[in-house]
Amino acid sequence: MGTVPKQKIISDNENITNRANLRAEPKATDGNLRQSTGELPLNISGSPALDSAAASSDNVSYYYGEKMSVIRLISMLFIVWAHCLLGWENVRFVQPGFQFLQALILETGKLGTISFFVISGYFLSDRLYKYNVPGYLKHRFFTLILPWIIFLFLYVFIELFEVYPIKLIFSWNIGYTIHLSMVLARSFIFYSAYWFLPMSLLSIVVLIICRNYVKKLWFIALLIVMTLFYCVNLYYKWVPANHTKSVMGYTFFIWLGVAVKNNEIKIRDYLARISWNMIIPLLFVLLCIACYEAMGLMKRDSGDPFSTIRFSNIIVSILLFFALLKTDRLNWLNFLNPRTYVFGIYLTHCIVFSQLRIIINHLVPNQIDINHIGISLLLQLAFFLIVFATTYFIVYLIKHSPVKAIVGI
Repeated sequence: MGTVPKQKIISDNENITNRANLRAEPKATDGNLRQSTGELPLNISGSPALDSAAASSDNVSYYYGEKMSVIRLISMLFIVWAHCLLGWENVRFVQPGFQFLQALILETGKLGTISFFVISGYFLSDRLYKYNVPGYLKHRFFTLILPWIIFLFLYVFIELFEVYPIKLIFSWNIGYTIHLSMVLARSFIFYSAYWFLPMSLLSIVVLIICRNYVKKLWFIALLIVMTLFYCVNLYYKWVPANHTKSVMGYTFFIWLGVAVKNNEIKIRDYLARISWNMIIPLLFVLLCIACYEAMGLMKRDSGDPFSTIRFSNIIVSILLFFALLKTDRLNWLNFLNPRTYVFGIYLTHCIVFSQLRIIINHLVPNQIDINHIGISLLLQLAFFLIVFATTYFIVYLIKHSPVKAIVGI
């Protein structure tokens, strides 16, 4: 073997050192440069750190996707509770204790609506830049819009037979029948659960149109101001105070869902640091404040004292959403397959309630007895469970039938 020149050894050592430095130090033209210019680093295949971050992000997205199904089911339970109350909203109690109990019963039914808007925004995030407005509506037509139309008109058809004589419905006066149908449809859209989907779609359309501004502080502030306007309006009634007519008040919650989706890892880490010893007492206090605000609005003869868009209800509903996002103790509810059945429950529960209400009115004419308030509460709870169980069973049957598409998703 020949002798290797000293200069050659030095040169090879320098090359080895340079290659080691290149491996140890990231290039200025790679992720660091993007970070210095305010851009997000790309996931480059073969980079363990970036691949690990991407895998972590995917895990969180899957985990939160499953969580959203649970939150969706719990929110629907609150909504069904709100729509199957046996006249608690029409009773006027004198004793403060009964007044608070009434407020608590009614407020419980308002805890799920905002979560539904946030969940809608969460799943909108991946589609926000994918579709224009016509494209999105087309994408959602057969899974959301058409089922909504079918069940709305089914509800109208059923109620026509109960409210008006058959001979009038099938008389030659078609114009009269159409008029009655439109009156009922309008009533159901603004005064039953069917208001949610149009309001949600309208809010989504606003975000799609303004998607280039969703990260701008002025746009976020504008959404907050519009929501706060409806909160203040409950006290002054500049415009109709009914929460189902608060047209621009819900866009902020759709935006909030988009923000949750875009910051999943940060939110997960932040929620992990917050103690339940702080969350649970805070939820209790905020729930009490929401009840007392509603009681105050009742005394002011507000148009909608238990409006979803109400200062205290917004705060307690958002806190409850994040509390449900934090806990793992309710994951067992996934056995009910909420992703498959919740939208069908939304579509059908008002119809089920209206029919079961006829039965209970015959069986128990006096459903709220101040002298036996405990029995009245048990009756209300039993009726709620019957409505929910019956609705779930009907949706289950539809989902396993040839017409399963009519319950959408």
